[in-house]
Amino acid sequence: MLTLLQTGKLSSHHMILIYGRKYWDKVFNWRHMLRYGTINEREYKLLQFSDNVDDAFDRVRAEMEEHHLSIDEEQ
Repeated sequence: MLTLLQTGKLSSHHMILIYGRKYWDKVFNWRHMLRYGTINEREYKLLQFSDNVDDAFDRVRAEMEEHHLSIDEEQ
C-alpha cells in the first residue's frame, strides 16, 4: 500500500492498519525507513497499529466513516 501511495495509484485518504505490532516491529524498522527516506513523515503517520480485533475494527470503521462512507441519517 505504501508503494501504491508513493506512486499515486492510491488516494492519500487511507490508513494502513498493521495488526500485531510486536511481530511487525521486528520485521520492519519503521523509524529506520523514515530516517532513510524509504517512507516520509506523512506516510509514517498513516500507519496505525492494533493488537486486538475490537480495536482494529473500531479504527477501520472510523476511517471508513470519515473518508469513504456517507452515513444516511434518515434510516
